[in-house]
Amino acid sequence: MAAVSLQPALIPIGGLDDFQKSQLTLVASVSPRGNGVVAHASSKAPQVATKKRYPADTLLYFASWDHIPESTVEFYCDTYLTFTTIQKIAKSLQNDAATQLLSDSQITNYYSRSIEQYINDAKKQIASLASHEPIPSTYPTYVNILETLQLVQTVYAPHGGQIDGLVGEQLLQWLNTSHTVPATSELLRLSALPEPWSDPDFWPTVNKCVLRGLSASTLGYLRRVASGHPSPVLRAFVRDSLVPVLEAHPRSSDFQREHGFIAAHARWRERVAEVREAYDKAVEGDTGGEGDEDEWPRWVDELLGVLEGDAGVVFALCSEAVEDGWGFREAVGVWGVWVDVGLKRTQLAKVVEKVVEEMPPDPTVPVQELHRAVLAMEELEASEALQVAAQLDPWLAAHLADIFEKVGVLDPHDEIVQTYGMSIRDHFVLAYAEHLHSDPTLFEIELEYMGRCGTTGRERIAAVIGHISVIPPPADPAASSKSRPRLKSLGVDEQGLPITPRIVDAGMWDGYERVNKLLSVCDQFGLPDESREICKVVAQHLTRDKHYGLAISYCAFANDVRGVGRIAILLLEEYVQHGSAEFVKHVSQIPARHVRVNATDPITARLEFVARFADFHTFSDDGAKGEAVRLLVRMLDRSIVPRAWQAVVLLDAASLLQSSDDELLITTDDAYELLRYLQNIYTQAALGAGADYLQVVARLAMKGKGKGAESEALQSLDISCGADTGVDGAGLGWLRRRLPPGGHPGIEQHQPPVPMFRVSSSRTFQLSRLARRGVATSSEQAIRQKKEGDISAIFPSLSGVVSAPLPPRFSQLKKDLLPTTEARDRLVAGWVDLLSALREGVAELQAKGNDVIPEVGFAEIERGGKAWHDEVRKRGSVVVRDVVDDKEALMWKQQVLEYVKENPQVKGEHLLWTWRNFALILRSVGFPPENKQVFELYWSKPQVLARSHPNLLKTSQAVLSLFSAEPEDQVSLSTPISYADRLRVRLPGDAKFALGPHIDGGGLERWEDAEYRKCYTEILSGNWRKCDLFKIGPRLNANSDLYHAPNQCSVFRGFQGWLSLSNTGPNEGTLRVYPFLRESVAYVIMRPFFRPRAPISTTSPSLDELKAENWVMDLETSEFPGAVPGSGQELNALTHPHLMLDAGGMVSMKPVRPGDMVFWHCDGIHAVESKHAGQGDSSVFYIPAAPLTTRNAEYLAIQRGALVSGFPAPDFPGGVGESEFVGAQRGRAADVKGALARSAMGLEKFAEGGATGGELAALKMANQVLAPLL
Repeated sequence: MAAVSLQPALIPIGGLDDFQKSQLTLVASVSPRGNGVVAHASSKAPQVATKKRYPADTLLYFASWDHIPESTVEFYCDTYLTFTTIQKIAKSLQNDAATQLLSDSQITNYYSRSIEQYINDAKKQIASLASHEPIPSTYPTYVNILETLQLVQTVYAPHGGQIDGLVGEQLLQWLNTSHTVPATSELLRLSALPEPWSDPDFWPTVNKCVLRGLSASTLGYLRRVASGHPSPVLRAFVRDSLVPVLEAHPRSSDFQREHGFIAAHARWRERVAEVREAYDKAVEGDTGGEGDEDEWPRWVDELLGVLEGDAGVVFALCSEAVEDGWGFREAVGVWGVWVDVGLKRTQLAKVVEKVVEEMPPDPTVPVQELHRAVLAMEELEASEALQVAAQLDPWLAAHLADIFEKVGVLDPHDEIVQTYGMSIRDHFVLAYAEHLHSDPTLFEIELEYMGRCGTTGRERIAAVIGHISVIPPPADPAASSKSRPRLKSLGVDEQGLPITPRIVDAGMWDGYERVNKLLSVCDQFGLPDESREICKVVAQHLTRDKHYGLAISYCAFANDVRGVGRIAILLLEEYVQHGSAEFVKHVSQIPARHVRVNATDPITARLEFVARFADFHTFSDDGAKGEAVRLLVRMLDRSIVPRAWQAVVLLDAASLLQSSDDELLITTDDAYELLRYLQNIYTQAALGAGADYLQVVARLAMKGKGKGAESEALQSLDISCGADTGVDGAGLGWLRRRLPPGGHPGIEQHQPPVPMFRVSSSRTFQLSRLARRGVATSSEQAIRQKKEGDISAIFPSLSGVVSAPLPPRFSQLKKDLLPTTEARDRLVAGWVDLLSALREGVAELQAKGNDVIPEVGFAEIERGGKAWHDEVRKRGSVVVRDVVDDKEALMWKQQVLEYVKENPQVKGEHLLWTWRNFALILRSVGFPPENKQVFELYWSKPQVLARSHPNLLKTSQAVLSLFSAEPEDQVSLSTPISYADRLRVRLPGDAKFALGPHIDGGGLERWEDAEYRKCYTEILSGNWRKCDLFKIGPRLNANSDLYHAPNQCSVFRGFQGWLSLSNTGPNEGTLRVYPFLRESVAYVIMRPFFRPRAPISTTSPSLDELKAENWVMDLETSEFPGAVPGSGQELNALTHPHLMLDAGGMVSMKPVRPGDMVFWHCDGIHAVESKHAGQGDSSVFYIPAAPLTTRNAEYLAIQRGALVSGFPAPDFPGGVGESEFVGAQRGRAADVKGALARSAMGLEKFAEGGATGGELAALKMANQVLAPLL
């Protein structure tokens, strides 16, 4: 009697009484197949409701009596490896390229070797079973398996792969290997006799040896006859005739060609005929002798009949040896050696049919029937052989079916195919998999076999997985009370699948290892739904154990947004229950890829507030109060703070502000933003909805003390519960006292500002811009209140700011980007290749200098010439000659100087207003402040005219045409827009505007933003040579401003550029570029992942220090050289030594004249010469080439208003700008002439004619955005 263990447990230990009281019972049913049982819990009285539910209420328990012995399990595991190898071989051979390179014999030989491994496994199993005492009952089964495998190999996959060759000798070899008759002991007995011919078994044994091809034994006996037999006639006959002819018997294996063997055998048969004549004479001349009673003529006649190929003699000999186990197999085995030496595989069925008529298989020995079917498959259905094999052993049937399919002997139209709707092979392999199901330890092998059976197999996998307990509970209550072991998160692999969590505590049941196996099977066989369900279950277990980070990884893989939401709620509950330290500790476990800034996917968006709130506490604990408060403001501004937590955020902000009374942490705009949310909470409380906003504050402050909690929470926010809304307390009332007398411009003094934004859905970009700039009700007010500044704000090297180390999440970001060993190896290989290319490139630059920079005349652009395109794609920059007449360009410069002269506030600091310790000062509208070279001027008339000049617009179209777009990309490369940028008038001798090598368009965003990162996918994969930096699609949704930098460009500029207003050449304060675009970008993107073995401390490192072998992969540090949050990407000789920036890598721009233009790719490294050593000014208008995109159109709508009002362009430092400037040189909308120029400035609609696909969509969206303004 056997016991069945139910997993998961139906009744916990000690819970039997409860189960008996529950009115439940266990119901079982025998499987119709007769080898299993299914059980489930059922109510004794189904009509009576029960409160207590047990796991089995929704589970079915399966048990099987097909017990698999331990020794058999080992055999199954060994042969499983061989099976998977065969499948891989078959898959590789399906490749057309592979099959063209391999002959049929080579392919067959591959399968022969695989069958040989099965044979070795069977031999190993037989040897193991033979060592047991007593020998297990399964021993004969494995002997039959071995014999059958050897037969199949002999007939259908012979060594060498010669499937169409002669099979006689191979079959005889199989027969002798499988059935050693005569027995070795009998041969030894006879050999030991002084006169063996006297033994009655002597001549029958000799003839058996002849028949079985045992020539050595046969000749040994006959030579003894020739030397000692009493009959001189027989001695002479044997010596002179019989032994020589047997010694000359040809074997097919001794011949390279088949026809040579056939000819030799025919000649040999002629000699046999001569021996027959000699035999007849010997018999006639033999008068008998003393002791000659062995009737040798009869036995020699029988022997000669074998040599002559007499089928009757063969049958007679086999029939005589039935007691020794001889039968039809022996007859078939010797047939191709003695009866039909030309026998081939295709003729076996006929031979078997003939032999079976004389000697049918023994019906009591199933293996004989199996061998008959295997040998006769040319005439019989292969399924017949497999059905017989299935009666012997399910393993044998499955693996024979697989082999038969591989060697091409299965009929695709067999009855099984018609009946079961699957191939013969799949039918038997699935039957074997079902057999494996009776042993839970074999579930992985079971699923592997199922997965190799097409759609049906995958469906069965799904069913099996659905009944496997992913993570079973502990076995006893004591284990339940113990703390769960910690799990170590190993991140995710290249498909995004969570890598197996490893168990740290040794006592844990291996449930999580099972998870890994299940997910691996699902991934391997394309079962995404099952994978997601498994991940959801695992995530629930991990969440229960507070392994939130790993739980989120599993939720993300399962795309379980609700699960992530639940985890986010639990994380916030950790804050409420256990404080910020415990909260931050748990949040730090979340992989960086799930807590990105500006998340767009639902998973990350649910976590963004949690992550940013944890960042706030980290900043606060580290003393970075300003960063902490500004982060809270951005969180509110971006509406990621849940209503219930807005009051908590406001209180945290107030706490920091209150403790920093002497330090200005936020701007006026930020203060009003906080007040706006404060007023909203009060309003909601007054309307009776206070619980929605104050419940968390109440729990934190009052620990749930009842009805007074909300009132006291309001008081903690300095909001009176009475009618007076102007009461200031000690908390956020501080914000009001920081504001100037009279409040914010345009807002009544005692009325908290509640701005109203009325914008269309297509202008969400405009709304986000306005929201970040404060409480103004128009773009003009937003720009007026924005902090003023200069170009140094975006470059730490100009402003002198020393950047703090990046937080640890950037180390995790590196690991997330390279999650597998293969990914890291690919990047290392790409790095080595890149360093070699850079050495060659720098050598070229050192030799040629700026001669490598391409140039093209505007006249060629007008003609539509494209010969210059490839060189620009390689170098990343270009000089365009004579875009504007030089006299016109010089006139524009003179007019700009007059503009500055007419408005002297450009030259000094202009105090707008000050109050207490808060001051808003226009400290400078240029850089450097003491001697301005880069002016914060955007709307002078010359700048407006230059941007709208038809030649300049046509040049922009030409350079933008170097980019490529997919039909669905919403961009119009033929439609440039005007982007209002600064101007530069650099005077001789200036050394302050020393803008070092850098790349615009963000810094850390290139790695951190998922969309931006797509621009560099090939680089991060190590395939940097395949990276297309002119593919515009990934750039359209890239976020280059995750940190809301004050000077960051939000417009996509394909090329940056300027129009020259002077004669300027090298050493005259001009532009410098790195003219190897792909190489330089690849280096910048790869650089954070590598570090030198020894730190480089000099700007002129040795060649040895730069060798690839002296650099190692670095995923542990958070360093991203030259990248700082909120700043552009900067480079220098220490951070990026292989570029040789100070040793020939950077080259100065070719000499330019007034009216020439220079463009450089948006990813291009560029700089400004550190000193102007020339005689004249170096002056330019910054004018990039920007295509029309949806985002660019939204920016254009705001910029249009800035042109009208004179405020700075939206991307640049704020203040009053040029709104108060006077004079004829102040640019106006009326100065923009021509339809193309006016649409480029947002003053007219864009023409849609001829556009299709994404380009048409971009034009329509732009016109929709601009429609309210036109």
